[in-house]
Amino acid sequence: MQRRITDLRDTGVLYFDVDTDRARLGLHIRTLLWLTVTPARIQATGTALAAHPEVAFAAAITGNRNLYASVATPSIAGLYTYLTDTIATLPDVQGMESSLVLHTVKSPPGMRVPAPSR
Repeated sequence: MQRRITDLRDTGVLYFDVDTDRARLGLHIRTLLWLTVTPARIQATGTALAAHPEVAFAAAITGNRNLYASVATPSIAGLYTYLTDTIATLPDVQGMESSLVLHTVKSPPGMRVPAPSR
């Protein structure tokens, strides 16, 4: 059985995707980013964006903002640094909108959603 699982993992048929509380990792700020990217460069920019350790999820989307990312940083200052020092260096990003997540209403199964702070 163990060998079969190893074979499935080695071929990419089986993989593990782990969800955890970002705060346990010191990542207290979650931000949603919508980027406008030169259409011919969406794939390359999306691949570069997905490689950033701050990015939990990235996807090409439709509309004026054609690349989306969910970002986790330790603080507002860390977010500012990420936006100005990392996102700003991606050559094909023409524009950006960001939204801080104030409270998550639904999380993956098994993840506790804390009550909002008052």
